[in-house]
Amino acid sequence: MPAIKNILSSLQRRVSGLRVKYKAAPPAMQMLGVILMLLGIVGGVWGVREGYKWLSRAAGETARIYFEPATATFPPNQTMKMMIDSGTTGIGFVKAVVTFNPAKVKLTGEITTSDKLKTVVEKTSMATANSTGQITIVLGLLPADSLNPPMGIFEIAQLPFGAATTTANQTDTLAFQTASMEMWSYPGNAAVAITGTNSTVSVNPSAGGVNFHMTPSTFTLPPSQTMKLMLNAGINKIGFVSVNLTFDPTKVRLAGEITAGTSLGTVVEKTSMATANSTGRISLVLALATVDRDFPPTGDFELASIPLAAFGTGSNLTTTFSVDPAGMEVWSYPEQQSLSFTHTGATITVNPVNITATPTPISSCQTGQPNFTVTNTCTGTTLSNRITWSTFPSSCGFDTYPIQRCLGNNCTPDFFVNMSPASTQLTDNNVEYGKVYGYRMRAYDIETQTYSGYTPTLYVTANCAIPTPTPLPPAGGRLITNLIANDTAEAIEWSVRQNLQQNDFMYGDRPYIFQNLSQTLLGREWIRPAQKSWTSTLSTLASFQVTANSTVYVLFDDRFTTKPSWMNTWQDTGVNVSGLDPVGIGSDPIGTSNLATFSVYSKQYATGQTVLLGSIGDINTGWMYVAIARADAVSPTVTPTRTPTPIASPTRTPTPFNTPTRTPTPSLQKSGYIKVIQDSVDHTVGELFSVAISINTGGRAISSVTWRISYPYSGTTPELNVVDPIGTQATQIVPLTPFTGATDWTFSVNSVSRANGQVTIDFAAVNTSTAGYTSNVDVPMARIYFKANRLPAVNPTQLTFDPLQTKMLSKTTPLTDILAAYQNFTIRITSSSLMFSAQLQGVTKPFVTKSALLTLSSGGSDLNYNVSVVSDSAGIFRPSAPVELNGVNGGQSYDVYLKPEGYLRRKLGTITIQGGTNTLAQAGKEVLAGDFDGNNILNILDIGKILSVYTELSVPVTTATRIYDIDISDDINITDVAIVLINYTALQIYGD
Repeated sequence: MPAIKNILSSLQRRVSGLRVKYKAAPPAMQMLGVILMLLGIVGGVWGVREGYKWLSRAAGETARIYFEPATATFPPNQTMKMMIDSGTTGIGFVKAVVTFNPAKVKLTGEITTSDKLKTVVEKTSMATANSTGQITIVLGLLPADSLNPPMGIFEIAQLPFGAATTTANQTDTLAFQTASMEMWSYPGNAAVAITGTNSTVSVNPSAGGVNFHMTPSTFTLPPSQTMKLMLNAGINKIGFVSVNLTFDPTKVRLAGEITAGTSLGTVVEKTSMATANSTGRISLVLALATVDRDFPPTGDFELASIPLAAFGTGSNLTTTFSVDPAGMEVWSYPEQQSLSFTHTGATITVNPVNITATPTPISSCQTGQPNFTVTNTCTGTTLSNRITWSTFPSSCGFDTYPIQRCLGNNCTPDFFVNMSPASTQLTDNNVEYGKVYGYRMRAYDIETQTYSGYTPTLYVTANCAIPTPTPLPPAGGRLITNLIANDTAEAIEWSVRQNLQQNDFMYGDRPYIFQNLSQTLLGREWIRPAQKSWTSTLSTLASFQVTANSTVYVLFDDRFTTKPSWMNTWQDTGVNVSGLDPVGIGSDPIGTSNLATFSVYSKQYATGQTVLLGSIGDINTGWMYVAIARADAVSPTVTPTRTPTPIASPTRTPTPFNTPTRTPTPSLQKSGYIKVIQDSVDHTVGELFSVAISINTGGRAISSVTWRISYPYSGTTPELNVVDPIGTQATQIVPLTPFTGATDWTFSVNSVSRANGQVTIDFAAVNTSTAGYTSNVDVPMARIYFKANRLPAVNPTQLTFDPLQTKMLSKTTPLTDILAAYQNFTIRITSSSLMFSAQLQGVTKPFVTKSALLTLSSGGSDLNYNVSVVSDSAGIFRPSAPVELNGVNGGQSYDVYLKPEGYLRRKLGTITIQGGTNTLAQAGKEVLAGDFDGNNILNILDIGKILSVYTELSVPVTTATRIYDIDISDDINITDVAIVLINYTALQIYGD
C-alpha cells in the first residue's frame, strides 16, 4: 500500500519539475506547459484524497483537538473554532467527527475550513449535520505546503452554532468521537494519538429583568451636554424596546435631535426636538434590525444620545430626567418574551452659582440689556400693548430676543414669544380692558448658550375704551360663502382662496407655505386665515356656509397636544401635511423649528349648513389652523349645529304638557373616542412598524372597550401582515401599560385571524373595578405591529372598524355605548428595487443571458435574490427590469454582490436603499470567470473540471457543459481555458 509520504513526495517532485520546465519553455510552448503542470497537480490531489483510505495505524505522537471557546451560551449565535495542539509534530492529515443534539443546537451556516490543511476531502453540509447531529471533516496537506506542515496550536475549521429550541435552561455537549477519528503526521507518515476535549453549551438560560439608566446620571447645564440613555440587559438578548422619558421644559431643552444607538437598528418611533421641547416628553421605540438578528444586543448598551441645554432663567435650579414606565415594553429575542424592568433617572443642576474665588470675566454683551418700552394703544376698535426695543450690535452674536409676559401687578413674566434680531417692535393684541400686563426681555446666543441681562419688568394697564367689535362683511367663494372672521383685529387677513397647491402661502400675515399636500386636498377651495388669530380666545373665531354637500377639513398643528372642545366631533383622517417657514422670521411660538406637522381632521356638512370654527385655546405651542372644503356627491349624516348657551343665561329644563319634568341623564350622551396613533401612512416592503390604539372616555366611567378592525388581502397569505415586535406573524396584538399592569383589566378577547381574503383583529378589554375606568386624555391601550412581505393588491390599504363590534360601554344603568367616534386609517406600502450593471469576463456579445445570485449584505446578514442579467452591445450585463428587494430596510446601507454561474462573486458597490428604484452608482465592474463548483473559490479543482471537458481543440457545447463556454462561442476551446488560467495566480483565488 502506498504511504502518504510517498504520495506527497512524488506529487511535490512532479509539480517542481513542471514549474522549471514551464519557466524554461519558449513562449509558443508556455500554455501547453501550464496545462501539463495542472494535470499533474490534479492527479496529486486525487492521490491524497484516495490515499487516506489505505493508511494503517502505527505508533506515533499525541495531539489534542478541542473547541474555542470551551463553553458557550446560545443565543446569540456563536462561531466555535475547531483547534489542534500537536506540539512539535507536523500534521498532514486529519479526520474529525463531532456529535451534538440537533433538537437543542444547530449549525446556522456552512462550515468553513482554515488554510492550514487546504485539501478538503470531506465536509458535512449544514443540512446533513442538523438532521443527523453528526459532523465529519476530513482534511489533507496540499503538496505545495509539504515543506511547511502545520504544527503547534492551529485552527482547522470554524463551525457556526446557535440554539435550535426556545425551551429555557437547556444544555448540550459538542463531543469529539475519537474512536472514529484519525490524525497522521507529516513527514513521518505516523498515526497520531488523539485526545478530544468536549465543549459544554448552554441554551436559553433563564434571565432576570433589565434596567434603564442615564449616563452621566448627574451633571450641570450649561455648558450643553449629551446624555446617553442606556439599557443594562444583563444576559438577556434584546429585540424590542419602547421607553418614555419626561423632563421639565421650563428648565432644560433638547439642543438637537435625538440620535438612536446602533444596537437596535430599526427606529419605529422617535420624538422630534420640537415636540419634546413643547411637551416635556420623549417616546422612543426601537427594534432589532433584520440584519442583526444573529447578534441581538446584550449587556449594558446605548439606546439613544440626547443633547441637552439649559433653558431656565433662575440660578441653582434642580430638575430630573425620568423614565415614565406607563406604556413601556421590553422584549427579548429570539425568545420573544416580555421582560420586567427597573429604571433610574438623571439629576441636573441648571445655572449653578459660581462660588470660585476668581470670577470669569463677563462681556458687556452679557451685562448689558436692550432698551425697552411698553405702551397701551387704541387704534380704531383694536386694544393692544405695543412693545419696542433696541437690539445689541451684531458682534455680540445674539440670535433671538425672548419676550416674557405675565398678568397682574408685580407678577413675574414667563416665556411669551421669540423675536428675531431684525425686529424692534411687537404689538400684543391679546389683552383685555382694565387688566395689568407685565413684560421684560433679554437676548440669547444659541451657540454659546449665553444670555444678556434682563430688562426691568415694565407694567402697563389696558385702559382705553373699545367699542363693541363689528365683524367685517361676509366674504366667500363658490363652495365657501359668507365667511365671517370675528377676530376683528386680524379679519382683514382672512380670505377665501381657490385651487390649493403646494407652496401656497398658508396665512395672510406670514410667509409660511404648504408642503406635502395630499391628493385629496390639492385643487380645493380653502380659507387663508391670519396666523396671529391663534392668540384669539373667542368661542366662535370664524364661520362660513357651504353651498353643497361637503367635507370640510381642518389642518391642526400636532404640537397642540390637547385639541379644543369644538373639535370633538371632527375625525382624524390619519393624513398629515407640513407647513414651512422658509425665511425663519422668528415668530414660531416655541422658537425651535421652522417646520410644523399638521394632522388633517374632517367633518361632513349638508348644503347651506353653517360651519363654526373656534379658537385654539393655547397661545404658546403651535401655528394657526387652516380650513379646506371639498364638494361631496352624496348627502352626509348631519350633526345639528348647536349654538352655545351664554353663561349668564340660566339653563331651563322644558316641561311638556301633562308630562312630569325630567332632567336629561348625562350618561346617555356619547363622549368616548377610539383613536389610531400613526407615525406615517407610508411604509416600505420588509419594514417593521406599528400603530397604537388609544381610548378617551371623555371623563365618563366605563366597564369595557371592544373593537374589530379588518382589512383585505390577496393570495394565500396577507401582503400586509400583523406581526409581533420582532416581525414574526402574530395571533394577538400587544396590550400596553398602564392597562397590562393593572389587576382590574382583563383582555378576554385578543385575536388576529386570516381567512377568506380578510385579516380581522378582535380585541376586548374588560374593567373589573367597582368604579370603572375614567380618562380625559388619549391613553394608548394596545399596539399593532405590521410588516408587508410584498406590495398589497389594494394599495393603500384601508383598515376599518366594524361599527357593530366597536363599542365603549358605560358603568351605568341602563348600559350605554358612549363611543362617539372612532378613526379608520390607511397604510400605503411602497417597494424598493435595484438596477445595477457588471462586465462578465470573456463576454463581448449582446443579448447573452446569465443566471446569477444577487446578494445585499449588511451587518453580517445577507439577502439573496435569484436574477437574470442580459448583455448589451458593449457586453455590459444588467437585469431586464429593476430587481424587487423584498425584505430590505428602507434607509439602510447594503453592500451589493453579484455571482453569476461559473464566476467568482464580485462586490459591485455600496448603496443606501430608499423607496422606489435605486441605481447603483458603480457601473460595469468586471466579474472573473472560473468558479465551476460554485464555492466562490477558483482552485485546482475548477481547473480540473474545465480540462476534463476540453478533450479536443473545439468541443461542441451541451447543456451540461455550457458553463465552461466562457466566450459564448458555442464551443469549448483554448480561449475558454486561457481566460480561466489568467485568473489562476495562486492556489486559492477567493471571490468577494
